Amino acid sequence: MNLSSIQRRALFKIAVDLVKSDNQIHCNEIVTLQKIQEVYGLDTEETDMIHYLTLQESIEILASLSIDEKQKILLTLENLITVDNNIDFHEKLLLSGVRLHLLNSNDAKIISCQDGDMDCDAHQIVYLEHTYCDEAHTVLDDKYDYMMLSNVLSNSQMQFFYLPKVIQLLLEGNIDRTTNILKKSIEYLVPSAHVDNLEYFRDSLQNMDVVKFTKLVETQANIRPEQVGMEAFLMISLQDSFILDDDAMHHRMRDYLCINATNKLKSIVLKLVELMQTPNISINYYGYYRLLFDFLNTDVHLMSKILIDNNYNFVLSDIGGDLITFKSAPQAKTLYLLLIYYNKGITQSLWNTAENLGKELVSRTWEDILHLKTFLSRQGDEAACLIYNIITIYEIVSNRSVDSARLLEYTISIISHRSSLKNYINAAINKIEKLAHKDFYLVEFDPFSESYRVQLNVDWVQLKIGDFQIALSVSDLWNKLIKFSKRLE
Repeated sequence: MNLSSIQRRALFKIAVDLVKSDNQIHCNEIVTLQKIQEVYGLDTEETDMIHYLTLQESIEILASLSIDEKQKILLTLENLITVDNNIDFHEKLLLSGVRLHLLNSNDAKIISCQDGDMDCDAHQIVYLEHTYCDEAHTVLDDKYDYMMLSNVLSNSQMQFFYLPKVIQLLLEGNIDRTTNILKKSIEYLVPSAHVDNLEYFRDSLQNMDVVKFTKLVETQANIRPEQVGMEAFLMISLQDSFILDDDAMHHRMRDYLCINATNKLKSIVLKLVELMQTPNISINYYGYYRLLFDFLNTDVHLMSKILIDNNYNFVLSDIGGDLITFKSAPQAKTLYLLLIYYNKGITQSLWNTAENLGKELVSRTWEDILHLKTFLSRQGDEAACLIYNIITIYEIVSNRSVDSARLLEYTISIISHRSSLKNYINAAINKIEKLAHKDFYLVEFDPFSESYRVQLNVDWVQLKIGDFQIALSVSDLWNKLIKFSKRLE
């Protein structure tokens, strides 16, 4: 079979992706790749060029071949994944997707998307639609057709995600009657896993439909609707990969198989299943389930805003008014607000510099707090700014009058005991069982950037003044910090 240079590259690109798909490279697979190079006449330069092709481009390049030529290529690829006597699910799925796209391009298509930000599981196949599709819903809303499709997909290690059915099960609250994966999802959304907690997002579920969910998925995955070219479709993640641009820069890619659901839905699913005959296994709840529940968490405020009440206690106002009781308050409260203000974190080196400056300041005599803060404001460096900000926050949070010497002692205590204060804060937050996303509230030390930080944005913190609530970002405290920071700039 005579292939052009670009067709040879496309074939080898698919072959290499298949070998890598199970995260194991067998010596027989390497030998077989070498044979493919010899048989199809690929030189070293052509093999290097495969890194500039996406999987989608590679298949589209081979689409102009005859049926016989395509079948020969598919046989070559099938032999490649069997030489190690261990056909992995990911190998089988990827080859099935390539086969469907090459031989049934009207029914199935592989798309390659760059820089997507979606954590989806390769075992989950999800129904999506750009507009309401009567034909697909007629099949999927039928109890027996839905059960048949779910079962046959499950036999090939794929969990079927059909949003209306998922919402129905959640609204019914019959957790014990749902699948294991759905039960895991509920535990992820509501950690205490009590049925009555479903009331938190019941109203939100009522307003969720497949079209809205499709927009959410495509936004997260960086998919353009015209890239799919189908009004209703099933989608499953095939693989993560990388591509080089003209400047030899790496870009992360994710490849998806999209199956047309506007007609002959059952037959095309059965065709996929026929290619995917492998034993059933249990799978985790990450992926489209997690994507949906992340969306619901945001929509119904299970990630609660923090309200600082009149006594400067921290209250989770959206989930029952639970009180966060910090040990070593007000030092811990000061550290928490400080990290929210710094947002991206405070580096270890800055803490160390500020600690040394603080110890030096203790040895001096200060007339009053104003004298101390005036001195700090004139220094114009980050360490002085950090101490200034700690003092400013502590003055308000402590709600008591102290002299400059005592304030310096408290400031140094906060700086030098930041690790202990972090643990006191996290221990208090971990007691709140209803929090679906504790990571947003916990203080963490990031080893990569060597900084202390908290993910919670200042917009999620409110201040109670008398009978009113205002955003912390417009409070007097924040205005003082912002004015000082701008002066440093």
